[in-house]
Amino acid sequence: LQQQINSLLERKNRIPEELVNARKRLTELLDIPEAELPFAGELIKVTPAEQKWEEAIERLLHNFSMQLLVPEKNIKAVNHFIYNNDMRTKLVYQKIENKAVQPIRWSTDDNDLVSKLEFKESAYKDWMETTLLERFNYYCTDDLNVFYGSKKAITPNGLIRNVNRHEKDDRPGKWH
Repeated sequence: LQQQINSLLERKNRIPEELVNARKRLTELLDIPEAELPFAGELIKVTPAEQKWEEAIERLLHNFSMQLLVPEKNIKAVNHFIYNNDMRTKLVYQKIENKAVQPIRWSTDDNDLVSKLEFKESAYKDWMETTLLERFNYYCTDDLNVFYGSKKAITPNGLIRNVNRHEKDDRPGKWH
């Protein structure tokens, strides 16, 4: 427990230590700069003006945030290494293709989830924004009537609607 506390204090994010260690093994043994293998969660954050949404958005994006982003030029080496080694954790990673991606902005509503996020300047910025718009185009509302009328919606207390699937995770200590 003390090791986990020390690890969290030394880092600027909440990526679990076992994932950080898995990336460290990859970067050291394959001689890839850590900046080339970021976790998605290291590249986004809720804007300071939208802090009431932070916990709900973090819950919604949790699994996505834990994904390692691997550029196309490194995917074979990473696959080979992971295939041949016990990573000691569940590691989900995305191949990021070289082709240029222009973010598709079909909505500019301030209540869209993506409008509540800041993107770190990186080679992955456009890919991140486009992927979040495609997969997480949730409407942020605390009005249940708006929630009921939306295909994808989220409330500040974490109630999520994705068409007919509804979810709320109130497990204590899970998100802090």
